[in-house]
Amino acid sequence: PDSDYGAINVHVDYTFVENTNAQNPDILPFQLALPEYLSDRKNLSSRISLTTDDDSMEIAIWGRNLLNERYIVGISNLTRAFFGTSFGRINRGREIGMDFKYHF
Repeated sequence: PDSDYGAINVHVDYTFVENTNAQNPDILPFQLALPEYLSDRKNLSSRISLTTDDDSMEIAIWGRNLLNERYIVGISNLTRAFFGTSFGRINRGREIGMDFKYHF
Protein backbone atom coordinates (compact mmCIF):
# COMPACT_ATOMS: atom_id res chain seq x y z
CA PRO A 1 0.00 0.00 0.00
CA ASP A 2 0.99 3.61 -0.55
CA SER A 3 1.26 6.14 2.25
CA ASP A 4 2.01 9.86 2.49
CA TYR A 5 5.70 9.00 2.78
CA GLY A 6 5.97 6.38 0.02
CA ALA A 7 5.28 2.73 -0.70
CA ILE A 8 5.09 0.18 2.09
CA ASN A 9 6.24 -3.30 1.18
CA VAL A 10 5.54 -6.33 3.37
CA HIS A 11 7.04 -9.74 2.74
CA VAL A 12 6.43 -12.80 4.90
CA ASP A 13 7.48 -16.34 4.11
CA TYR A 14 7.20 -19.62 5.94
CA THR A 15 8.92 -22.82 4.89
CA PHE A 16 8.50 -26.32 6.17
CA VAL A 17 10.96 -29.03 5.15
CA GLU A 18 10.29 -32.59 6.18
CA ASN A 19 13.43 -34.26 7.42
CA THR A 20 14.12 -37.49 5.56
CA ASN A 21 17.51 -38.29 7.15
CA ALA A 22 16.10 -41.38 8.89
CA GLN A 23 15.23 -42.83 5.47
CA ASN A 24 18.79 -42.50 4.20
CA PRO A 25 20.25 -46.03 3.84
CA ASP A 26 23.74 -44.69 4.69
CA ILE A 27 22.75 -43.14 8.03
CA LEU A 28 25.07 -44.11 10.86
CA PRO A 29 24.02 -45.21 14.38
CA PHE A 30 25.55 -42.13 16.03
CA GLN A 31 23.37 -39.96 13.76
CA LEU A 32 20.23 -41.88 14.73
CA ALA A 33 21.11 -41.30 18.40
CA LEU A 34 20.51 -37.54 17.96
CA PRO A 35 16.75 -36.91 17.69
CA GLU A 36 17.38 -33.26 16.76
CA TYR A 37 19.14 -34.44 13.60
CA LEU A 38 15.90 -36.11 12.53
CA SER A 39 13.55 -33.18 13.25
CA ASP A 40 11.64 -31.27 10.59
CA ARG A 41 12.69 -27.72 9.74
CA LYS A 42 10.38 -24.74 10.05
CA ASN A 43 11.35 -21.19 9.19
CA LEU A 44 9.38 -17.93 9.40
CA SER A 45 10.96 -14.77 7.99
CA SER A 46 9.58 -11.31 7.27
CA ARG A 47 10.57 -7.87 6.00
CA ILE A 48 8.68 -4.58 6.14
CA SER A 49 10.04 -1.61 4.21
CA LEU A 50 9.11 1.95 3.35
CA THR A 51 10.38 3.35 0.04
CA THR A 52 10.09 7.03 -0.84
CA ASP A 53 8.05 8.03 -3.89
CA ASP A 54 11.19 8.88 -5.88
CA ASP A 55 12.93 5.61 -4.85
CA SER A 56 15.84 7.55 -3.35
CA MET A 57 15.54 6.08 0.15
CA GLU A 58 14.35 2.87 1.73
CA ILE A 59 14.19 1.88 5.38
CA ALA A 60 13.31 -1.64 6.44
CA ILE A 61 13.12 -3.92 9.43
CA TRP A 62 13.48 -7.65 8.96
CA GLY A 63 13.64 -10.88 10.87
CA ARG A 64 14.88 -14.36 10.00
CA ASN A 65 14.02 -17.56 11.84
CA LEU A 66 11.45 -15.65 13.91
CA LEU A 67 10.27 -18.87 15.55
CA ASN A 68 13.85 -19.37 16.81
CA GLU A 69 13.85 -23.00 15.62
CA ARG A 70 17.20 -24.63 16.32
CA TYR A 71 18.22 -27.82 14.58
CA ILE A 72 21.32 -29.72 13.63
CA VAL A 73 22.30 -28.94 10.06
CA GLY A 74 24.99 -31.60 9.83
CA ILE A 75 26.93 -33.97 12.04
CA SER A 76 30.22 -35.75 11.57
CA ASN A 77 32.13 -38.56 13.20
CA LEU A 78 35.50 -37.03 12.28
CA THR A 79 36.55 -36.19 15.86
CA ARG A 80 35.29 -39.38 17.51
CA ALA A 81 38.69 -41.13 17.43
CA PHE A 82 40.53 -38.24 19.11
CA PHE A 83 37.92 -36.60 21.38
CA GLY A 84 35.53 -39.53 21.77
CA THR A 85 32.58 -37.56 20.50
CA SER A 86 30.94 -36.44 17.30
CA PHE A 87 30.37 -32.81 16.40
CA GLY A 88 27.45 -31.04 14.81
CA ARG A 89 26.70 -27.80 13.06
CA ILE A 90 23.64 -25.93 14.32
CA ASN A 91 21.66 -23.38 12.31
CA ARG A 92 21.57 -19.72 13.22
CA GLY A 93 18.97 -18.63 15.76
CA ARG A 94 16.58 -15.71 15.51
CA GLU A 95 18.03 -12.69 13.71
CA ILE A 96 16.49 -9.23 13.61
CA GLY A 97 17.89 -6.27 11.73
CA MET A 98 17.33 -2.96 10.06
CA ASP A 99 18.37 -1.71 6.61
CA PHE A 100 18.72 1.83 5.36
CA LYS A 101 19.38 2.44 1.68
CA TYR A 102 20.02 5.74 -0.04
CA HIS A 103 20.31 5.95 -3.82
CA PHE A 104 22.07 8.93 -5.38
